[in-house]
Amino acid sequence: MAENQIDYALNCGLAQGSDLTGWIASQDHVDVLDMDIQGAELQLLQDQELIAAIYMKVYRLIIGTHSPEIHEQVRAMFTHWIAIYDLPYSPDKQCVRDHFRALHTAAGVDRSGYEQVLERGCYNVGP
Repeated sequence: MAENQIDYALNCGLAQGSDLTGWIASQDHVDVLDMDIQGAELQLLQDQELIAAIYMKVYRLIIGTHSPEIHEQVRAMFTHWIAIYDLPYSPDKQCVRDHFRALHTAAGVDRSGYEQVLERGCYNVGP
């Protein structure tokens, strides 16, 4: 951060709409806002001042959702945005844990589990 002369403050608390609203307001614009807050997406997005700031200054959103219900509700909040890609919620969490997250070894990424991924179908084809 220092090398790029970026001034920042690290906040390890729960995501607060007022904090994000304040940060967005301090920017000319935000190219990409990536939210992955472990199931608290809806709680954060209930903040109307935050929603107004997002509409005014954010060009693109990436929102990680953590249940089918949250996914559908977040989609409904942004129906008038152009969806570049809507990655469906994957109900097979164990497949992801077994064959994607557990593949890193000292020698690199072990791709031997990819056959099981294809068999179980716990992947999505992107654009």
